[in-house]
Amino acid sequence: MQQTQKRQGFFSSLRLTTQPTWIQEAPTFADFRTGFIVSMLSVTFALSVSNASNFPASAGFITAIISGIICTYFGGANLGITGMAAGLAPLLAKTVTSLGGGVQGYQKTQVGVVLVGLLMILSSYVIDFKRIFNLVPHVVLAGMLGGIGIGLIIKQSAHARVNSATFAITLTCLIMIFAMERFAQQRDKRGASSSSIANFFWKLPPQIFAIPIGICMASLFMLDVKYKVAISGSLADAISLPDFAGVVGGGWHDIKIVVLFAISMYFIDSLEHVSTARAMARKDTQKREVVDNLSLRGAGYSNFVGALIGGATTIIGGIKTTCSWVLGAQTNWCNLFNACFLLFWWIIGRDVLAMIPYAALAAVLMHAAWKLVSPITFFRECHTWLDAVAFIVTAIVTYKVDLLVGVVAGMVVVVALRKIGASVFHQTLPRLLAEPAAETE
Repeated sequence: MQQTQKRQGFFSSLRLTTQPTWIQEAPTFADFRTGFIVSMLSVTFALSVSNASNFPASAGFITAIISGIICTYFGGANLGITGMAAGLAPLLAKTVTSLGGGVQGYQKTQVGVVLVGLLMILSSYVIDFKRIFNLVPHVVLAGMLGGIGIGLIIKQSAHARVNSATFAITLTCLIMIFAMERFAQQRDKRGASSSSIANFFWKLPPQIFAIPIGICMASLFMLDVKYKVAISGSLADAISLPDFAGVVGGGWHDIKIVVLFAISMYFIDSLEHVSTARAMARKDTQKREVVDNLSLRGAGYSNFVGALIGGATTIIGGIKTTCSWVLGAQTNWCNLFNACFLLFWWIIGRDVLAMIPYAALAAVLMHAAWKLVSPITFFRECHTWLDAVAFIVTAIVTYKVDLLVGVVAGMVVVVALRKIGASVFHQTLPRLLAEPAAETE
């Protein structure tokens, strides 16, 4: 009898994955409105993250559009807005460079993303991800994201250091984002204004204002076109097929890089996808269940299909999903509407998108990266000295070596310190900063 119960427990998360969830809920006007507004934020992240990943700008749009359709169909994560995420950019960029860089490295990396999709699809039918996720201490996952944040800040700062104009653009956008975010937090504490227009304005994510500010400042400084976003001439030009022949022709060197990338990205993408979905679910007033396997299956199909035409790895974005909650979305249809509007912006706004300076997009990513590694985040995630040591070790190893190696190192530290059992490691950290950190992309 006990064996039967254990077997049912192992497959308990799979029992709910047989039917997609979008057909169970009708779309609302709030979903349509939210999709429209969030799509403007998605444009910013599609451009900035694809650039940080050494992928063409079109890859960010393809990923968000494909995942918006497929992940909405499968559901599993409530109101999750999907697309490329800053947390996965360093591994993508490293792989593109290792495979030759440029278009060649990009198309070979697509092969790895196809494999990641296949692994996620197959494992979603046979593995209970709820149990797998619980094996990784939360502080280790936070430390991994902290290491990613350090790398992103250092890499994106290069766009600001090109000349005095790019430095001014990045600094202005950063100050604007942090100032608006801080003012909105203070305003929420004081209470909403009587003006509905003012209430709506302060619900908008400040990152979307980086685009018009960046465009205006780039025009003022007459910034060279090479420091601005490169957009393909048409939708057909944006389609890029994975270079399977090139990977095989590259011999053991390329095959090893692609396989190691696929394994690392499979674990990291799955862990971050599930952790973000669960974190966002805490905001759900309806207390709807997060079905890990169903959500990951949608991400797997998105990775597989998207990579076949030029996309990258997909994940639930924390900032975009938080925005959907704040704007009052009701169902997963908001993700589909976001994808539709993103396609609309891509079709009609390519000339405007080509005016956006990389320096402005760098500010958006540096803001998101700071949220991953800020002191507020550290004290929010680390409650004891054991947590603090595990966070720091994981972050350093992740930044210096590799994502997967960082996670393993963090888990080894946690196990070792628990075995030592010294009382000092279990003492509570002083709560110097109690303010909760904002969600990150």
